Amino acid sequence: RGAHDLYREHGITDQTRTLAYLEPSMFGVLDALRADGPHTYAQRFHLHPSLSEIVADDAGAVVAGAEERPSVVLVAPHADRMRLVHGDDDPPERSWYFPRDREADPTTTVVFETDGVAGRTALPVLLAVYAPGAPAGRPSLELSRTATETRVIARSDERTWVVRLPAPP
Repeated sequence: RGAHDLYREHGITDQTRTLAYLEPSMFGVLDALRADGPHTYAQRFHLHPSLSEIVADDAGAVVAGAEERPSVVLVAPHADRMRLVHGDDDPPERSWYFPRDREADPTTTVVFETDGVAGRTALPVLLAVYAPGAPAGRPSLELSRTATETRVIARSDERTWVVRLPAPP
């Protein structure tokens, strides 16, 4: 868990990020923020350039992978919008990977945006990373929303994970 107030000049009075280890390949990321007024929050996840096969859906889920490389699954059930930023396609928002000093390669950044109100806002993201050459271990993901909760179900050959999140106020 880490906290700071470095976005105070933007109206965010505090931010706490909590990382929760769920399974060997699955993590929860919870950003808890407080703002003085309505605010649009953006969570950014920078992908390695080798993850070139990217599939995104309208429900806030992204799967990125490549042959012989790990795969990454990101699910942001409370995001109002999701977009992908590629390399220098979208100035001034750019997405770069720096393998060495003074060397930059274009890459993709997943941006989850959430419209928040004054007060506290919690932004959960489910993050899964799967080892190369393990397609059987890659889960299928289901996302369902009701008036009271969002449910994320991840199924692999061996396990089923169900994450239930209360609907935002």
